[in-house]
Amino acid sequence: MNIAYNAHYVGREFVKRYSPRNYSVAGTLKSQSIARALLKLGHQVTVYSTGVNEVGTIIAPFHEVEHYPEGDLVIKYSCIIGFHRMGPLTESIHFFRLLKENQKNKFDAYVYYNINMGTIIQFPVFRKAIRIIDYEDNVFNKALVGGRAKNLYLKRFFYNKLVKGTQGMFAVCQGMMRDVQIKHKVLTPGIINDEVCEVITSRINYLEDGKPVHLIIMGGMGYDKGTDILIQSLKYVKTPCVLDFYSNLDIYKPALTYLKDLPTFHQVNFKGYQPHKDLISILDKEADILLCTTLSLGVPPQSAGFPSKMLEYCATGRPVVSSELAKLDEEFNRHITYFTEETPESIAQAIEEVIDNYDEKVKQAIHLQEVVLSRYTIEGTSHRINKMLQNIQNNEIR
Repeated sequence: MNIAYNAHYVGREFVKRYSPRNYSVAGTLKSQSIARALLKLGHQVTVYSTGVNEVGTIIAPFHEVEHYPEGDLVIKYSCIIGFHRMGPLTESIHFFRLLKENQKNKFDAYVYYNINMGTIIQFPVFRKAIRIIDYEDNVFNKALVGGRAKNLYLKRFFYNKLVKGTQGMFAVCQGMMRDVQIKHKVLTPGIINDEVCEVITSRINYLEDGKPVHLIIMGGMGYDKGTDILIQSLKYVKTPCVLDFYSNLDIYKPALTYLKDLPTFHQVNFKGYQPHKDLISILDKEADILLCTTLSLGVPPQSAGFPSKMLEYCATGRPVVSSELAKLDEEFNRHITYFTEETPESIAQAIEEVIDNYDEKVKQAIHLQEVVLSRYTIEGTSHRINKMLQNIQNNEIR
């Protein structure tokens, strides 16, 4: 099939031209891995991207090609008006680009990333194609500080409209598989790509007497990532720890006010950006415990989404402490230490539980490493996607 993949993709050439910038790489890595799984099945994939909106300049349309073992991935960027609040204008320009491209290429399938203003605008272009949502973040998450959400009526209206016209879904968690009324679904919580597989080891980690426990968290540092309650949690952890944040994004500023309340035997560091492969190597070599404190944001934990970094965490064979947002299935869940309340005290209790039972937690982590490396690679994901696509083609009348 000839597949158009609409996503906020940031390719290598884009980063090279418009760097340094605060780019979130998680979405790009997820889309990249899905695209590679489709390429492995023999499909032709073109990513249509608006990059990132606030780059402080106007970017003329261009394209780049990334070469992978599964094939060449073409990324085409529309004109980007890269200034504050200019996103809707960029998305409108993108609409006309997609309209022209579809008339020329006659795509068989259209994959769109999440439900947002861009996908709402561009959805009608592909009414004759198979439409598949790559659903990463629940549109009803209450992502604003204080648990508020805006425009719920409009969100519900467009959600219903898009879901009704969509034949397939790449779902990141069991709750979305259950709740979203789309007939054909496949679970894609994340994909472990070759950058991860090339650097991880099966080393058995141990805590060293007299040495602080090394805690690492990667990804965004906003309110929705639980940054403030994570920093506060160290106040209740009795074992000396070093907590490192690895992120290329700005921190939720109120979280910094809690640093002054921490015991002096703890240390908190903000490490900034690291290339993805280098970061995975750091996790493998340095981490004692990996952390995911992403909040559920007003919807049931297993329906809010699934942090794709969790699978990369698990691939390292290190114990993981996480919010219930990152629950997946019974086999996965029993090897993770979850905190049941999104509070500093609950996070601290989970961290101390891992420290007190570290050798047993490492055994569980090594077993989980074997599971995710067999199930959530590009090859493993391509098999599940292929089955879904075959079901759509066999059962849907377009």
